[in-house]
Amino acid sequence: MKKKNAVMLADTRPALVGTVLLQIQKTNPNLFDEAIIYYVDEIMASDREIMCDIMPCRFVQYVPPLPESLFVKPRFSRFSSLMFCRYEMFSYLTEFETITWLDTDILIQGDLSRLIDFAKISGAALIREDPVNKTAENPDRMRTCFTTKLPDYRMDDYLYCSGTIVFTDKLTVNKDYTRWCYSKTIEWADILSLPDQGVINAAIQAFDIKVTAVSGKTYCCYPALGRDCSGAVIGICTCIILPGAAITRRGRVWAAAAWGLRLSH
Repeated sequence: MKKKNAVMLADTRPALVGTVLLQIQKTNPNLFDEAIIYYVDEIMASDREIMCDIMPCRFVQYVPPLPESLFVKPRFSRFSSLMFCRYEMFSYLTEFETITWLDTDILIQGDLSRLIDFAKISGAALIREDPVNKTAENPDRMRTCFTTKLPDYRMDDYLYCSGTIVFTDKLTVNKDYTRWCYSKTIEWADILSLPDQGVINAAIQAFDIKVTAVSGKTYCCYPALGRDCSGAVIGICTCIILPGAAITRRGRVWAAAAWGLRLSH
């Protein structure tokens, strides 16, 4: 029998992962059966223990099946290779009914179950940068993820953001979507501007993945853009974590001051 819901997190800084787990525990207890945590550099045993005390966790060391030469390219070198572990989400749909990706620069203020319910309508839920659901002042298009036009793709379609993603087992996965995404990352490496986001948008078109568009103001609210985020479920933080910070049982170094904070303009 499948487990119900999993959440997937990844960051080079374990403290940020721990902070998101604490937020989930506080705002959405029992929503997720397991947290699947991807990492590159080893996570200390003490940090793993703390994370597992918060909720059941699975740790996956990530070695992307991509050539190292990609990561010297200007647009690739700006990010951790962990951005590509989003591609692995599809593989968990044989084990879980739903898999949710959350970025780690967030403040969770409300119920995430509605986001999962939206995904169950079609098979997927993502924020779409259209005039209604946009996260910023202006809508955005898929073409911004590439430096040149891709033939056979609708580059002027509204962009789906890769910061918050929910996939459900309602998706008809009739091909190895994960392998396809890695393959296209290699093929398009010279023209990708926002690598993982561009490939995920292309996959949505290539496989006709049905997506329920969700509101950026609700699930990706930026107070730095002057928005009132007091009613948002997910707000985007501009906090900075110190390089040596670590999660602790009694004090959350990064979120100690912000833990009780509700975002507003």
